[in-house]
Amino acid sequence: MYYKGTLRWLEPFGGWGHHNNFFDYVTLEFGTDTGLCNRILHWEVAEFINEKNDFSYDILLQDLFWPELEILDLPHTHPVKMEKFSFGLYYPMEFNKLKFLTVYDIENMKVSMTDPITKDYIEKAFFNEDYEFPKEAHSDFGYYDIKRLINFRYNPNLAIQYPVLNLSQRPLQNIKLKYNFIQTLLENFTKGCVGIHIRRHNGVYVTEDDINSLPDENREGYREFIAKTNSVHNAYKFIRDDVYIKIIDGILEINPSQKFYISSDLPKNLLSQYYDRYSNNLLVNTEVIKQINEFLVDNRHDVYRLKTYGNVVENIVDLFCLSYCDFLIKSNKSTWSEFAEEYRHQPALDADKSLDKIIEKYIKVFNK
Repeated sequence: MYYKGTLRWLEPFGGWGHHNNFFDYVTLEFGTDTGLCNRILHWEVAEFINEKNDFSYDILLQDLFWPELEILDLPHTHPVKMEKFSFGLYYPMEFNKLKFLTVYDIENMKVSMTDPITKDYIEKAFFNEDYEFPKEAHSDFGYYDIKRLINFRYNPNLAIQYPVLNLSQRPLQNIKLKYNFIQTLLENFTKGCVGIHIRRHNGVYVTEDDINSLPDENREGYREFIAKTNSVHNAYKFIRDDVYIKIIDGILEINPSQKFYISSDLPKNLLSQYYDRYSNNLLVNTEVIKQINEFLVDNRHDVYRLKTYGNVVENIVDLFCLSYCDFLIKSNKSTWSEFAEEYRHQPALDADKSLDKIIEKYIKVFNK
């Protein structure tokens, strides 16, 4: 396809999984963090630039790192196929990156390279409110999200602080699911629910006391599960079960029939303390995922690949189910929670807020 102007957005963390083998299928264990919402919030910067330039660009993404684009529709965005040779192997990553950044001038029968948008360039552009970017450009500034870049206008020395400016309209709100069947199914599934995001894997700082706060039957399983954690950051708190249980119990005192949806980076067997205690109030997405997989098979999608390469269906179902809840209990500083809150301007509070504030918010949202 020939484009008049492009923003080519490289995956800022160099990908996920084990792409060095360049096979079609990258087998992932449950809990492998593919950084879906980090990627979405990074893409959002490109679409924000595009909007400020009257949508004169097409945004290109490497399909190797974006298997979700098979069922997820990001506006003005197209996946670029990686070049393969025999037996399902890809050409070396360096070759495919070079091809991704090559501009084909069909009219003049010439080729050239895109201009890099460096860290210094993009910070100055946003700080000066100057959105004039090259006609053909690619991201070369690491990971940024739109909130932090906008805040450079007010404080160019923000460094690693989280932003304080709220956007009323964000590009991520224009993301759609490609099939109305899937969108309607997920909307109806968690309509009227309280969504709870429990983050306890990649990035979360966990102490021995945190592990000992878990039920006896889940401690060793959790210890083994987080042994493969890629990174740890003090900003990501381990919120203990007693916090969530007090929230759920407090809401059930007001409305015993209230339904809840838990979104988590843990497998359900490591959250048995919730599913056993609240078996009549917790929704389980197993049947929904089955219906979507059957629908995708009928529409000629390779469901096996979507499962083994990026856990695509499970991740999208989990994220959008959380986003379609009516009230959200967030995990602090999580891009997953941020997407769920911002996608529909969902009423939300952090899990570590006081129980009184959470109950007050619940009553206001549900008119109890």
